[in-house]
Amino acid sequence: MTRPWTQADLNRLGTMVRQKASSANIARSLGRRVGSVKAKVRGMGLVPLKKSQATERTKTEKPAKAVKKPKSVKPAAKRKAG
Repeated sequence: MTRPWTQADLNRLGTMVRQKASSANIARSLGRRVGSVKAKVRGMGLVPLKKSQATERTKTEKPAKAVKKPKSVKPAAKRKAG
């Protein structure tokens, strides 16, 4: 059975969503599952949550550089025997 949302839970949820906390952080803070938090946020009409902390980057972290693929080598043009 699920635990009902208290007014204190809803207040904390709203505050954390406005602070742009991740769904994983909110769930951990409220002792609830991520899916439950996301469903409640959608039901309340609040802005979508950021991705979970596992996929978030910190502000000091630089994005990874893209790895360039080596250019493919085209075969030499075929010569006509003649």
